[in-house]
Order: sequence, then structure tokens, then C-alpha cells
Amino acid sequence: MYCFTDGPLAAYERLMKIPPHKKPRFSSRKPYHSTAGEYNCSNCMHRSERNNRCFHEQCPFYAERIYYGHVQYAEALLRLASSLGVKELKSRVTYLIKDKEKTEMFFCSLDHKNRFAKLKKKEVLHTGAAPSFTAALYLLTASSFLWNRIKPAVRAGKIDFNSFALSKLADGDWQNYTLYKMAKEIYTGNIEVACSELCDKKIVGDQAFRLIINAFLICRYGLKVVRI
Repeated sequence: MYCFTDGPLAAYERLMKIPPHKKPRFSSRKPYHSTAGEYNCSNCMHRSERNNRCFHEQCPFYAERIYYGHVQYAEALLRLASSLGVKELKSRVTYLIKDKEKTEMFFCSLDHKNRFAKLKKKEVLHTGAAPSFTAALYLLTASSFLWNRIKPAVRAGKIDFNSFALSKLADGDWQNYTLYKMAKEIYTGNIEVACSELCDKKIVGDQAFRLIINAFLICRYGLKVVRI
């Protein structure tokens, strides 16, 4: 069992478990680079040939499978739901999976997708960016109204939330307010939205909730999760 199974240290922990001076499976003359096929479940040695089931309750190579694009969006949501301790929150995530019409929609609109993609082209976002930074920008670019107002506070790798006044948001604009607060919480690590508020559909609507959950996935697995 690995302590860092879903984190960036997973590969290092597996490496530390190899006995000293043990020769690698492959030639020692060339460094070994993993391939996408190795993390396809059909090729995994951790699955039973009899019933095609995994020997583990949770995949020990989940982060790698996401990296190589072997994880579907619904599967990622299901895994996230299983890790949540609050029953009401878990049920809301489960509902997202049942909403088949929107199950494959990672962005709320084509404009959202284009705004986010433009940041990658301008190198504000890159594969080495902190997942919390990437997740915050994902939420902030969901709305053109919100993004146009906070864009001056965004730099490569940094968001200056202190320079943004909430008065710039329209009164009663709960969705943009919630997206802003959750982006700030993910980025700074300080609680801005209570769990009870996330569970309440009257406060956080279904679309905003889906965006927030997607941001959680980005924060956990990084920019690669965007393509699932």
C-alpha cells in the first residue's frame, strides 16, 4: 500500500520500495520511460484474468491512468464521490454522474473552454503550474463577466485576490460570487465557502457545483485531468 498513491510522490515511493542494487526489468543502458499502454487496465497485472476485476479496491496507478488519458470523466467523479465523508455532498456528486446529458461536459460552454485554452497559449498556464492555480483559473474563466473583472489580477503562476474588490460583482449574482469564493479558497487554502453551502442547491446551483467539483479534480490531478 502506498501512502502517496494519488499524489506526485507515488512514483518515488514505488522506487523506494525496490531493494538496493536490484537490476531493473529493462536494459540498464537506457533510462526506462513508461508508456500509455502500460497503464491501460487491459494490460495491468493487477487484474484477475478469470473475472477481469482489479485486485485492489482503489487503483494504485490512478494518477498515471489520468495522465495517459485512460480515465473517463464519470469514473473520476465516482472515485471523488467515494472519498467524500459528507453524505449530502456525496449524493450531489453522484447526481452529476447520472446527468448523462452533461456527463462529458468539462467546461460550461465553448467560450469557457476558449478562455481557458487562451491562457495556455499565452503560457499563463503550463503543465508545471501548481494544480491550485490551474483549478482557480478554471473557475474564474467560467464566466466572462467575472473573468473580465479579475483578469488584471492574474499573472503567470499568481493571482492577487487582494487587489480585487467584491463590489465589482453585481448584487445578487450568486453564481459568480460562489465561483470567485471557491477559486480563492482553492488557491489560498483558506475556507471561503462552507460545506453546508455546497450541499444546498438554493445557494450553489447545479452548474456552479459541477464546475467546483471539476476544479477539485484539477486540484487533485493537475492540468492533465482537463482532457478526460
